[in-house]
Amino acid sequence: MMLIRKGFDGLDISYPLTISEDVAERLELAKQEAECAVSDGGVYDHDGLQMLVSPTGAKGGFRYLCRTSGTSPMGETWKFKRPTGNKDVWGVSVSCNALPLALFGLTGVRAGIEATLERLELDYRPGTESIGRVDVCADVICPGLALDRHHIVCHSHSRVSEYDDGAITSHGRSSRVETLTIGKNPNLQVSIYDKRADTIAKKKAYWVDIWNDALARRGLPLVDLSGRDTSEVWRVEVHAFKQHLKKR
Repeated sequence: MMLIRKGFDGLDISYPLTISEDVAERLELAKQEAECAVSDGGVYDHDGLQMLVSPTGAKGGFRYLCRTSGTSPMGETWKFKRPTGNKDVWGVSVSCNALPLALFGLTGVRAGIEATLERLELDYRPGTESIGRVDVCADVICPGLALDRHHIVCHSHSRVSEYDDGAITSHGRSSRVETLTIGKNPNLQVSIYDKRADTIAKKKAYWVDIWNDALARRGLPLVDLSGRDTSEVWRVEVHAFKQHLKKR
């Protein structure tokens, strides 16, 4: 077993901020454009900031659902509430994608978010934000690993699920378990899964580049997905959701 990467893998943040009427009007126009056109969304473009605005909103009263890098794995997903003057001050929410966190780290991603808040003419004050979710992960090369729920120590009340090729299976009757998950939202959740299989299935070749960059800097053999023996990468993910972050 060899660790090849560790770091942040996901981040959800809410801000006690509300966009201005002018920004809301521009977002509304982009949303109407998305509703009328056969496309992924309308474009909000202002002060060097471009966002792809979805024709739909999001749960929680968010009128606008936007992506800063279109459909690519870079950037973030932003949600905004309309400036209606109600008592709900949490008018901005951001979900960060895994790839920019892997490339730029938490510090770089947070700096990018704050730059976007500034372009949106929002007066962000450090420390006022609320963290809704934090994911950290570790990728290890471990050929021949066989997941067994009986080797996992957890609280007796924890929910444990096993998956084989995406289908829920009973433990002990599956020839090869690819994912094991303990816990659930809104508390703490830990997942162990075959990242090689996930990378191939979802065509996320950029993970191979990230792994090989780390291996090359250490003078170690590179990952080649064509052979399982030399590329069996497993990921351990820890998801800390809002309830866990708040109470623990």
